[in-house]
Amino acid sequence: MALIKLRHFKKAIEDISYRGDNDTMPFDFDNKFISDNKDNLASLAYEYFVKLEGLGKAEARV
Repeated sequence: MALIKLRHFKKAIEDISYRGDNDTMPFDFDNKFISDNKDNLASLAYEYFVKLEGLGKAEARV
């Protein structure tokens, strides 16, 4: 299994802010918000990922 790091989330946020091609927030305002908050959003997503990984598959599904 690949080791997932914060840089992976930063790259994903950078891609979303540049292309704006996500299904949940396709509007210019949302893209600006993502672009303005890249580091915070990447950190938040990574922290949540780490928490879920620590719980294990059974607990993460609950």
